[in-house]
Amino acid sequence: MISDDRYTGSSALRRNLNRFRVHDLVTVIVAPAETAALQWRGSCRIVFIDGAHDVLSVLGDFHQWLPHIRPGGFLLLHDSTALSNFSGPQFVAREKMETSSRFDLTGTVGSITWARVGGGDVSGVPHVCCARTIDRLLALLKRK
Repeated sequence: MISDDRYTGSSALRRNLNRFRVHDLVTVIVAPAETAALQWRGSCRIVFIDGAHDVLSVLGDFHQWLPHIRPGGFLLLHDSTALSNFSGPQFVAREKMETSSRFDLTGTVGSITWARVGGGDVSGVPHVCCARTIDRLLALLKRK
């Protein structure tokens, strides 16, 4: 789901959804994240949060979307690792995702922290070794 109107009208978004053959898996909603979360009906397998970077905004997005993620689904939070310099997403990843009993697995890939909501099928869990390797590679690339 993409709920930020800066991106939804973009032809680049449409091209990328088609390019990666996920256009039929992504629901595009033109509305602020809070409005979209309040109006959303049903559950999601993956929610990717990439919005404002202040603590209150990230906490709001986190709390508004978490109830919509089905057991075994994933929450992904952009700009939340040491590769980014944004205190809001880093705080939410550390204080809400990595310590919450709602999640049974957490990890990072590049600048994204991911967490799996407890329960459900585990077949789609990113392999921890692979995630660590990607983290190291991206950190090396960032230094150059």
